[in-house]
Amino acid sequence: MLEKENDGSKDVSLTIRELAQKSGDNYDTAGKWFKPAFERGRFKIKEDAKGARAAKYVLGDQKAANVTIIPATEDLAKLYPEHLGEIYDPITGETIQFNNNSTDVPMLNKGT
Repeated sequence: MLEKENDGSKDVSLTIRELAQKSGDNYDTAGKWFKPAFERGRFKIKEDAKGARAAKYVLGDQKAANVTIIPATEDLAKLYPEHLGEIYDPITGETIQFNNNSTDVPMLNKGT
């Protein structure tokens, strides 16, 4: 999101509230997603919080390219076959129907 806005000519910063607004999430959800990204160096503090003014963050040195933070739904289905059936995939935003009729490795039902 910030990388798209940052054309290299300016230092783009944001608060967690601004991140929530841009992502369409509520503040609590954005904060829960932001915290681990901040701890992993994806963001760094540009301005500390002062009183009622929120802290501002910029992109950190560590980029998230090719780093898997959330496992794929298919991988989770293999780990927890007792929860198979209709599952919401938060990465793609789709509902996935898994076949729960065998003892084999779970397979994604095509056409759902």
